Amino acid sequence: MVFNPTSRSKRVPGSFPVFTLCNNQLAFVGQFKYLGHIIDNSFSDDSDINREVKALFARTNLLCRRFKRCSELVKVRFFRSFCVSFYDAALWYNYSVGAITGSPHVIVSV
Repeated sequence: MVFNPTSRSKRVPGSFPVFTLCNNQLAFVGQFKYLGHIIDNSFSDDSDINREVKALFARTNLLCRRFKRCSELVKVRFFRSFCVSFYDAALWYNYSVGAITGSPHVIVSV
């Protein structure tokens, strides 16, 4: 991965020499996953936020499907325990407003 400079006055070449490891050519990528987080070459956290929002919807739908006959109090307790924990939210620093307030993918009813 190549990180582009934040200052336009600094130049980064468009092509790089071929890097090899055990006679295998290494490819340049725009983003990759490291320790469960998506690292992007533009220093934006939008991809990681979208990943976490999708996981939130998946966990919420799983709880609604498994515990659909439980009372509303039990559903709220499960939701607070398993779905509202954003452990990595403190790591998000550079993101767009649309990543946080985007339209929901799935509508969930309690």
